[in-house]
Amino acid sequence: MKRFGIMLLTGLLLGCAAKGSVSAPDPMPTKPPTLTVSVPDESVPAAIGSYSWMYPNGDGTETGVEACGMAAIDMVDLLTPLPLKDARTVTLTFVLADDQTLNRVTLSGWRTGDAASKESYEKPAFMPAIFVDGNVVTAELPACGSAVYEVHAYFDGAAHGDCYYSFCAVRQAQDVPFTADAVRIGWSEDVAGMEVGVILDDDALANWLSANAGLSRDMGLSFTPISDAFAPYDAAFFADQALLIVPVEAGSGSMRFSVAGVQADETGVTVTVRRKVPEVGTSDMAAWLLLVSVPNVSVLPDEPVTVTFFDA
Repeated sequence: MKRFGIMLLTGLLLGCAAKGSVSAPDPMPTKPPTLTVSVPDESVPAAIGSYSWMYPNGDGTETGVEACGMAAIDMVDLLTPLPLKDARTVTLTFVLADDQTLNRVTLSGWRTGDAASKESYEKPAFMPAIFVDGNVVTAELPACGSAVYEVHAYFDGAAHGDCYYSFCAVRQAQDVPFTADAVRIGWSEDVAGMEVGVILDDDALANWLSANAGLSRDMGLSFTPISDAFAPYDAAFFADQALLIVPVEAGSGSMRFSVAGVQADETGVTVTVRRKVPEVGTSDMAAWLLLVSVPNVSVLPDEPVTVTFFDA
C-alpha cells in the first residue's frame, strides 16, 4: 500500500463515534471499521487514512478499494486532541462487524513539532507497547507534550484488509511527584552552560558521569569523585524512576538551593528552584547539582526541561 502520494478526500474522513459511545458497524462494511480512542471521561474519534479493503458483493464476487490518505504527522491540525491527565493509558476500540476480527495492530508516535517528511514517517519517535483483547487495544503513551499517533490495523472476515488511523494526544498541565537532593560541586568552567541531564537508565548515567569526569564533589575541606553522589541511582532505581540532573551556578557559596516543584505540560517539564540568599555572604563562586527523582513515565530523553528560580 502506498503511504505517500496524492492525498484524496478519503484521507480526511473522521470516525463518527460520539463522546463516550461507539456507532454500530455496517452489515457488510464497504470501508474499514471506525476507531475510538479514549481515557476516563474523554474520547475522540480517530481519523481514517490510507486503506486497502475488500468486501463481497453477494454474488460470489468482491469489490476492492485502495484509498490513499494523509499520513498521521500531516493530520495534526485536523484532529481533535485527546487530553491526557494523570493517567496515560489509552483505550482504542474498533467497531467490528459480527464476523470480523482484529488480526494485528501497530502503534507509532511522533511529537507534533517533528518535521513532516518521509524520513520522519519511517522513523517514529516512539512505539508504545500495546495489549490486544478482541477489538480493544490498550497502550501506555509516553509523557511527551503534544504527539500524533498512527495506528495500522489488519482485519479478517468477509470484509477484510488493512487501514491506517490517526489521533492526537496532548498532556495537560500537572504537578509531578518528586524527591530531590542538592550536591555541591567544585565550580569550574565545565559547569557554565551545562544543560539539564535527563537520565532514564544506568547506562545513560554512566555515560553522563564519563562525559563530566572533570567535576568533583565539594565536601568543604576536601573533594571526592562526583560519582560518589550517584551511588543510590542504580538499576533498581531506574526500574520506575528517572533522574533530572539540574546544574546551578551562584556568585556566592553562601546561597542555598532546593527544588520547590516539578510541573509537566505539553511544552515539556519545568523544575522550579527555591533560592535562599543570605543578607551577608561570601564572594566565592559556587555550583551545585540538584538531583531530582521523578517517575520515569513523566519525561522523555530529549524532552525540553526548563529551570525557573524564585528567591525565598
